[in-house]
Amino acid sequence: MILKNKVVVIYGAGGAVGGAVARAFAREGAKLFLTGRHRAPVETIAEEVASAIEEQAMIRPSFKTTIAVNQSPHDVFNAINNVRGWWSENIEGGTDKVGDEFTYRYEDLHRCVVKVTESVPGKDGRLGGSG
Repeated sequence: MILKNKVVVIYGAGGAVGGAVARAFAREGAKLFLTGRHRAPVETIAEEVASAIEEQAMIRPSFKTTIAVNQSPHDVFNAINNVRGWWSENIEGGTDKVGDEFTYRYEDLHRCVVKVTESVPGKDGRLGGSG
């Protein structure tokens, strides 16, 4: 597997070429980030690729990412939630609360809409929440 532990971003993953690239890169062990103009075809490719990985490895693939930093949980939570600070100020819409939806654009090359679905400070009891 020549792409094992490599992260690949595939724009247009819902199309014929992007889908074929996603399947080929997944077979070679790449971790994929799929995006495209329309959600449904990208999700179909993602499910297909995940199913193929599961059949090959006989396990359910995990798409979680872990990043270790030398900061307090409170500081990390605040930094992650400062979307304009780490991504771009080129964002329209709210980014702070569950249910907020924002649009990010980079020139004419990339556009995505992101919805905040969960934000749980203190879930593990370390950020001042009730646990």
